[in-house]
Amino acid sequence: QGISTVMEKWKPHFKLLQNGILSREADIGIPGICRGAGCEKAALYRCLECTQGLPYCDSCIVTAHRHLPLHWVDKWDCGYFNRVEVSTLGLIVHLGHRGEPCPNIPTGANFSPSNMATLHVNGMHSLKIHWCHCVDRPTRASQLIHAGFFPATPETPESAFTIQLLEEFHLHALTSKKSAYDFVRALYRLGNNAFPDDAKERSREFNVATRIWSYLVMEKRSGQAHEMDSLLPHRQPGSLVVHCPACPEPGFNMPEGWKDTPPNLAYIHQIQLGADGNFRLQKKTKQDDPNDRSLCPGRSYFADEDVFNDYLASVGDENAPVTCTNLKAGNMQRATKFKNCDVTGVGAIMCIRHGLFCRGAIVDFQKGERFSHIDYALSAALRGCDELLDIKFTYDVGCQYRIHLTKRWIERFPEQYELIKRIVVKVPRMHIEVHKDDCKLQHALGYTCGAGLSHGETVEHPWAENNQAGAMTREMNRGARHDKLNDLHAFWNWLKVQKMGKSPAFKLSDVLKLANFIQQFS
Repeated sequence: QGISTVMEKWKPHFKLLQNGILSREADIGIPGICRGAGCEKAALYRCLECTQGLPYCDSCIVTAHRHLPLHWVDKWDCGYFNRVEVSTLGLIVHLGHRGEPCPNIPTGANFSPSNMATLHVNGMHSLKIHWCHCVDRPTRASQLIHAGFFPATPETPESAFTIQLLEEFHLHALTSKKSAYDFVRALYRLGNNAFPDDAKERSREFNVATRIWSYLVMEKRSGQAHEMDSLLPHRQPGSLVVHCPACPEPGFNMPEGWKDTPPNLAYIHQIQLGADGNFRLQKKTKQDDPNDRSLCPGRSYFADEDVFNDYLASVGDENAPVTCTNLKAGNMQRATKFKNCDVTGVGAIMCIRHGLFCRGAIVDFQKGERFSHIDYALSAALRGCDELLDIKFTYDVGCQYRIHLTKRWIERFPEQYELIKRIVVKVPRMHIEVHKDDCKLQHALGYTCGAGLSHGETVEHPWAENNQAGAMTREMNRGARHDKLNDLHAFWNWLKVQKMGKSPAFKLSDVLKLANFIQQFS
């Protein structure tokens, strides 16, 4: 059905829906008698965040929200409902004992609970906190974490963010590329849409917390929090990437004796890599902290910035690569596009069979795309591939890139010289259309043994998705930018792994059609 048909079905119900919405603004039980067990006090409070919440008095509403301190409560006040916090009615959050008061809480008139500014999915709150005072008590930051709050500072926290909030923002940022600033502005309005500026400003602390949270989640999901390296000793230590489970990996997913596979089946153990440059993920020269570095240098998708800069200094300046038809690889990018940018784009290597980014194989461009950048990224992607016998590599200027390839490797990566001699460099199927005719014959994947139906353009796929983060990361410091893009690339890899099981089923029908077509002419 078209959307017009659907809307026509809904229109007769608009009045009924509006009446239902307006009825929630009132409550026939308020003012009235409290619905708490055995209580006969006046009911002046309600909670719309509780499903079908009952009208309560002040003490009963506090009791009902003992473990729900972040609900907003409505108080009947001179003919209208006024939103209040449960903490203003006497609710105190006790830490360290699953909500129960610590038996060692100090007594006396001078002792009072601590105030904790807390940002939750429904706005900014001001909680009252009683810490644990036992002799062997955890740190205050640890007490908050165990209660579901992430401290804004590690030592004497006075602000916190709920873990539920961090989890929700993380998914929002990954799927919709929403900035932390816009997200926090919306939260302030959820708390008080009439006067959102009354909320305590916590945007800077939220940026710090979300960056740390993303790193900790990456560390947990990669297994590093559980010492995964001891179970997979053949991999580079400290890896935080989502590895491609289908690419050949000796010691992990390849059978014993795989090297004895007949030549006509050798493609089974082939790895296919592809390179491409992207000029949307720039970085402006403006920055607040020039010393900011990634929380996981070289352990995720971007190369270690300091090591990469040392490498570039040793290589020196290079000219921009061109194709055999003199077409610039940067697609004739306008110089004004890179004005006031110290990073003009990125170059990446990924497995083009399955579409996953490789560890340490994304680098920043400083003055456009250069072979030295792609060399470094490819070298990182080839780590762990020393035993593989069949390696295909595609690049839009592959016909020129392969010239002096082994010479560059002897000078820059001598430990991989034997490996680079086995690599077969080709041009992706779409890009090769602008190459010379003899180049199409020499470097086309369609004429390459073992390449199958690979088109080599897979490395282009993630840019449409991740380019949405370009505006958000362009103003960031170097370290924050790398951490955000690492997080996005990890999410991309995870989506690929999730759908990898369904992909063969989708492609099977195409294969059967092709087989039937070939059989008709055989």
